[in-house]
Amino acid sequence: MTRFHVRGAVCVAILISTCNVVVAVPDYWDPRLDQICQLGLIDVAASVPEGQGYWRLSEARFEDESEAGGNHNIYVKCLRADGTGIENQKFFTAWPYGNTTVDENVCVGSNWACAYTKGPGYDDYWGNMAMWGGSCPPDNCGWPYSAFVSQASSPVGLVGLSDKVIGMGMHNPFGTPCNAHVNFRLVFKWTVSPPRLPTISRSPGS
Repeated sequence: MTRFHVRGAVCVAILISTCNVVVAVPDYWDPRLDQICQLGLIDVAASVPEGQGYWRLSEARFEDESEAGGNHNIYVKCLRADGTGIENQKFFTAWPYGNTTVDENVCVGSNWACAYTKGPGYDDYWGNMAMWGGSCPPDNCGWPYSAFVSQASSPVGLVGLSDKVIGMGMHNPFGTPCNAHVNFRLVFKWTVSPPRLPTISRSPGS
């Protein structure tokens, strides 16, 4: 599964064209994430009008059993455009695999839960939600948890669409396959969608 799924227009080049689709690649993507079957990123950049802000996934890191300190969490940090941390920013985790539908007005639902980023100091603006074990997906493929920033609430007025990471779970592709105590650390940064380039096309033979 490719980690970048662009929702929105699709550009097909015919001889010469400038694609009007924006794909915002994370600043850091832990290469170990590519070994987790069907883990991916839903990139919303193409759906955001130019000049409007959204929550772009800036970093995605994996912590195995030797790094996780016995925890099994999804950690989320939210940054302003200038890189400073935000306290009390709501975010969601959802399940089963691929689910990103939540009721923004309900913190805990039948297949989602919300949490909030913490403050400076020991927590360094990280919020966290625990992952739970139990049954593991067939062939260790399609782990249940998704995570993304609230698209309707912000303590600092930064409300917009959010990239979404799907397919996380208690799995170490290099170690314990099921019920592993591993962590995922996701950093979302408020980003203003850049101006679109004009689309220019030439037909064959023109």
